[in-house]
Amino acid sequence: METPPRNDARALWRASLVALALGTLVLAVRLGGTSPLWSSDTINDEKFIRTCLDQDACYWFGMGTSVEWVQHGANFLHFKTLLRFLGASDTALHWILHAMLALAVVFTALAGLRLSGRLPGVVAAMLVAPLLLVTDLHMDVTYNHRVLPFLGALVLLLAVRAVARGRTLDLALAAGLAGLATNVHMECAPFAVAVPLVASLMPGGRLRAAGIAAGALAAAAFLTSPAAWVSNLSALVHHQVSPPLASPARTVSGFGVVAVAALLAVAGLAIGRPRRFPRTWLVPALLAGPKVVATEAAALLGLIEPEGKYHIEVVPVVAVALVLGVGTLLAVAGAAWPRGRRLTDRLRSSRAFLAPALLAPAVVIASWPVSPGRGPGSERSLTMLADQEVRALRRFVMTDLGWDPTATLRGLRGPLAFDALDLLVNLDPGPWRTAESRGAGRPGQVVTFAKVRAATLPDPLPPGFRVLASAGGVSLVAQVSDSWIDMARFRACSAPRSSPDAPPSCVETGIARDPTAPGEAPTTLPGMPPVQRGQDITLRIEFAVHFPPNGIGVREVWMPPLAHGCSGRVDDVRGGRSRVVDGGRGAILDPDGPGTGTLVLEWRLGTPECGDWAYKGFVPFFAEGEPGSVRRWKTLLAPLLAPAGSLQDWNPGGHP
Repeated sequence: METPPRNDARALWRASLVALALGTLVLAVRLGGTSPLWSSDTINDEKFIRTCLDQDACYWFGMGTSVEWVQHGANFLHFKTLLRFLGASDTALHWILHAMLALAVVFTALAGLRLSGRLPGVVAAMLVAPLLLVTDLHMDVTYNHRVLPFLGALVLLLAVRAVARGRTLDLALAAGLAGLATNVHMECAPFAVAVPLVASLMPGGRLRAAGIAAGALAAAAFLTSPAAWVSNLSALVHHQVSPPLASPARTVSGFGVVAVAALLAVAGLAIGRPRRFPRTWLVPALLAGPKVVATEAAALLGLIEPEGKYHIEVVPVVAVALVLGVGTLLAVAGAAWPRGRRLTDRLRSSRAFLAPALLAPAVVIASWPVSPGRGPGSERSLTMLADQEVRALRRFVMTDLGWDPTATLRGLRGPLAFDALDLLVNLDPGPWRTAESRGAGRPGQVVTFAKVRAATLPDPLPPGFRVLASAGGVSLVAQVSDSWIDMARFRACSAPRSSPDAPPSCVETGIARDPTAPGEAPTTLPGMPPVQRGQDITLRIEFAVHFPPNGIGVREVWMPPLAHGCSGRVDDVRGGRSRVVDGGRGAILDPDGPGTGTLVLEWRLGTPECGDWAYKGFVPFFAEGEPGSVRRWKTLLAPLLAPAGSLQDWNPGGHP
């Protein structure tokens, strides 16, 4: 068989790169959909953007990290702000980030090509997607992790080119990009610091190249987020660092073990047989080795969780290292097997084989299995609002129902109510009214809403229920009902669980109770415990229950055991024939005439049923309504519920 002409081979290679990019885009849409979800992180990003664009108050530091004393830089926030200034929506950014993942795969293929050839490059590109899934990269939100594979792959490609060609400029560009990456996410700092080490592999002028790369790294890192670096360095100098995690796993991640093995294998080949394996093979070990080792050491010390998410930017580097190491072993085995070597040579020379061999990997990437817990319609998608769902909810409560922001704050309930309020009220403030919005001290209407599986909705819908948006087998459903519970005024008491005999700290507070400054939305209520990591506090809220004037009717209160939220219990209920039911999971509000009653709800902040990231400084979700409606919500919210065993040590009417 004839060998394909050189120009034809190049054309097929370029076509395969385009196919790899398109296949990755298909996988990205399968994982992340066509419109992004709103998480707590991206809502905070949006607040930064609005503050910068609307109030001309832009910052040189970003959000806090999971390590309390460390602060992210602002590069990703600046990137999002620039796009918004240019008119790009969050959905447009979502597609840009999809495209960045596609480019990361292409850059990985090009780096593999320069290190060992086209076939290793394509195989390395194929590994990027499954390795990123192992590191728990989420493609459904526009957060900073999503740009890290792109930056890591581009730094790898530039570093390999720098060593292969002896070009200091390429290494300086790689160092500058790595410096920018540290201000996207601080996890990239060990990766960035390793880039100047690559100068030791240059054919000449190594000290000069290392100095230029270090200068480019320092300049790009500090000048783009100086406030973050000053804050972090100040915490180090003044020993303001936080202690290890309270209950650390103190182990390593599976990804880290595989990465270390692959990097050591490739480095050993390059060092042990330098005539056969070029010095460029040491580039992956120098780039990713310090980062992986430092991250796993931090996990062993209990400083961070042993999770693969801290390795996202080195995934392209590890993919290339795996292919180089495993590929070498297969090559040695093929050389020892004459028939296998002849078959390989024949396939390589076949023009009929070349095209599908280069295009098939794109199909593999596009059709890579996606677990049920990922992608549109998954359980994860039930825990966050999509952009179109937020707009539909806003039209319903502010246009159809005519609610002002005060009514919205008091009347919107659901597992996603706090995120919805952050988006509806903080990011689009309207005129505030401090008087009762719905008459004569009565609480008035409430809207209970949630994302549910469309297949679980009855047909026809029960009275008061309404579907606001549907996509991917998931519906945003809302119910309008009357409420007996006063959210405008209530008593909040908190006390540390470590001191059960200490008197609780109590305040009279409420939702939008006092006048607010223009543009300010009180979704963090005065007197409520602050949002703080590692706290162990009992929060008890006492609500007034306004029975109907005729004293007739029954209402049920339900405290759902949310798997991804803040679950609580009914501590006490008073008034008429009202009583606690289901071991504290609910209560029946049953008046024996007109008047008022009392409902006391309790949450244990910082415990498994209400973790650090579940409590938001606002009243956590509970359902209230006619018993039939509450039973319907128990069915609809079943996919979001956790086992109720966490309540077995709580005594209704008593104290923990």
